[in-house]
Amino acid sequence: MTDNDSPDLVGDVFERMRSTAKMGGKHPPSLQRPPRKNSGFTLDAGPRVVKRNEDGEPAGDASDTVPVVRDHAGTRVPQRLLYRDGIRIRRRRDRSPLAFGAILAGQANERGWQRNIANGIIMSKWPEIVGEVIADHAEVVEFKEGTLVVQCASSTWATQLRLAQSQILKTIADEVGDGIVEKLQIKGPSGPSWSKGRLRVKGRGPRDTYG
Repeated sequence: MTDNDSPDLVGDVFERMRSTAKMGGKHPPSLQRPPRKNSGFTLDAGPRVVKRNEDGEPAGDASDTVPVVRDHAGTRVPQRLLYRDGIRIRRRRDRSPLAFGAILAGQANERGWQRNIANGIIMSKWPEIVGEVIADHAEVVEFKEGTLVVQCASSTWATQLRLAQSQILKTIADEVGDGIVEKLQIKGPSGPSWSKGRLRVKGRGPRDTYG
């Protein structure tokens, strides 16, 4: 089977789509209709044309070839037209789109949203960062100026968290990036107020009798 006899799979699919559209009352565009407002030319990645002399014999070395150029409608542009004024060959360029995540990250950095986004990530993933057991007894209450404030249910849990804070900071950095959370401020339970009346002496602070 020659190239001329080979089936045009794209054309076949297009015609099937046209037939289906017509059955549904649609008016599909004609396959022969060239795209509007397109006057540029592109290099065809297919076969190349060998230069020939007036006798029809190959001119010069056999490797001396010129590219086949087609317009946007797929029509082959004669070589003689390529050397006239005003003709420009527009080459296809690889314009790989940026990843959507990379675009969002760039915008977040540019607008100064990193800390707000980090706060949301830490709040939503806190059980994953410290574990379900610790998360049941310690919660994030504030994030300000690089400091994450954590309130613990008892002094015992506060002590456990202080011992593990270097690992917690490392895990947070893996989630939101380095330099966002610089330190943890771990607080024990606030406890009830034991003062009575208007006159009181400042004591030693909250007495943890519940841990």
